[in-house]
Amino acid sequence: SKNTLLTYLDCSINKLTELVVIYNTALKYFYCNSNQISNLDLKYNTSLFTLRCHNNLLNVLDIRNGNNNYIGNRSFKAKNNKNLSCIYVDDENYSNNNWDDKDLYTLFTESETKCQDLWSEKTYVPDDVFEQLLIDKGIDPSGLLDNYVPTVLVELTKNLALITVIKIKDLTGIEDFKNLEKLRNWQDTVGAGYPQELSDL
Repeated sequence: SKNTLLTYLDCSINKLTELVVIYNTALKYFYCNSNQISNLDLKYNTSLFTLRCHNNLLNVLDIRNGNNNYIGNRSFKAKNNKNLSCIYVDDENYSNNNWDDKDLYTLFTESETKCQDLWSEKTYVPDDVFEQLLIDKGIDPSGLLDNYVPTVLVELTKNLALITVIKIKDLTGIEDFKNLEKLRNWQDTVGAGYPQELSDL
């Protein structure tokens, strides 16, 4: 639509795959959650106050509209977009401090180049049990046992519980968890369901 006076749009819970709102420059309240949208360009929506785009198939979300500070934490929802590696924003520090309703593996960044750089660095994790645990916790969103985990997600992790039935034999890769505040190592090495060790850092 080219309705430049539109301020409120709710098209949630449909089967929309595409939505263009670049002409709706007065848009303040935008609800498009629970669809099948893959790309949202909101650079021209400079009055945006509320954005609910959770439960979609987004792989691109661009909110670099120059006024991200209008959007508060309770007005922003972008969770459950499993293909969304980065959200492009005005100021990643503001977004990290004020918007928390996103998937762990979705990062705030100010440019496409920085997004690519962040995801290019990998941590070597040769133990399949350890890597599967990281996959299950969303720290390795690829879902593949390929011995590599995105370092950026490793470094964002503050708490890690190593709770497995099959023992992790090799913890190579744990050294990259630089911001880890608490580590629980609770493993059953004989399959009896009893904790072998519990430790906190």
